[in-house]
Amino acid sequence: MLNNTRAIIATALHSDSTIAPEQARAALDALSGKSIVSYVNTAPMDRVIPRPVAAQLLGVSERTVTAYAKRGKIRAIRNGAGGKRATGYSEASIRECLAGGSETPNAPYTTPAPQMAEGSAV
Repeated sequence: MLNNTRAIIATALHSDSTIAPEQARAALDALSGKSIVSYVNTAPMDRVIPRPVAAQLLGVSERTVTAYAKRGKIRAIRNGAGGKRATGYSEASIRECLAGGSETPNAPYTTPAPQMAEGSAV
């Protein structure tokens, strides 16, 4: 790239207050052909799992998936417009639920056996 073109772009990037300095450096490095790996966020993104898939993974019904989200066992991901309807569920929270991070979802509920009073005959 021509040096004067790079200088014009650099001036524009640095004068724009909506662009962070590290973003401007990354853009200029990319234009110059330098490695931009150090500027890239390499943290894994949490995938959004649709309700039918979440239900299948958890081994429960779709209504139970919604109930789990309401109780906070899994995290619902909603659209950006402030809607009430979940667009899906956090894959990480589903995996945590399956791993036992919260109550095991598909363990059968069992009623505890009644305790016998001391000294009572069977």
